[in-house]
Amino acid sequence: MLLQDRAAIVTGAGSGLGKAIARAFVRNGARVVVNDLTMEAAQQAITEMPFPERCVAVAGSVTAAETIRALAATCVDSFGRLDIVVNNAAILPPGLVKTQAVADWKQTFEVNVLAPLALVQAALPALKRSPAARVINISGEIALSGMMFQAAYGASKAALNSLTKSMSRALGKYGVSVNSICPGIVTETNMVQEFVRDRPEYAAAFKLYHENSPLGRGLRATDIADVALMLASDQAAFLTGQFVRANGGAC
Repeated sequence: MLLQDRAAIVTGAGSGLGKAIARAFVRNGARVVVNDLTMEAAQQAITEMPFPERCVAVAGSVTAAETIRALAATCVDSFGRLDIVVNNAAILPPGLVKTQAVADWKQTFEVNVLAPLALVQAALPALKRSPAARVINISGEIALSGMMFQAAYGASKAALNSLTKSMSRALGKYGVSVNSICPGIVTETNMVQEFVRDRPEYAAAFKLYHENSPLGRGLRATDIADVALMLASDQAAFLTGQFVRANGGAC
């Protein structure tokens, strides 16, 4: 029980990586605020948790100030503490640098960079009181390599990594560690499935990506959840400002 009695917020936890992370946390003793855009998605995810009584749902976009306030307040009011923030919610509008609308870039940065900043700011008073405060930002290996057809998303994740480094330096004096996980391609997530559905030519490329992994298999949401669990636990007490490339050695 690596997270016994600790309290966490996981954004975008109705499906995919967020849901897998929330499940891993609950299974290891944590109580979790499960966030998604709709209450239906958040509550459905809770029903599938190993201990649903340890969870509470907060619906709403992380770009809304009222959602950010509700996430921090609900965690403290429901569980009496706030120890872990996982910034997982993100959007991926595909597009080329030369043609993608500026509006897409603004929205991507609002969700993928500014929302994590706002949530950490809202959570900080409670995090300062925690004996094991953790912030985990879900970035992506695209932040380190870039990708022609996902320019805004890649740039936003690079910015999130930079924010991770800045936060780690600013919040370390309060005992708050801040790290990024940079996953490879997790094809089971809704985000990737929607991308491939609209662009079937990428299915073969993603298949080849996984077949060339030194581990001989594709990346699973549970793999990322295990990394998040380690970073949230006492096993990572002296890790901060790090970018964990969880891609199975694919590149």
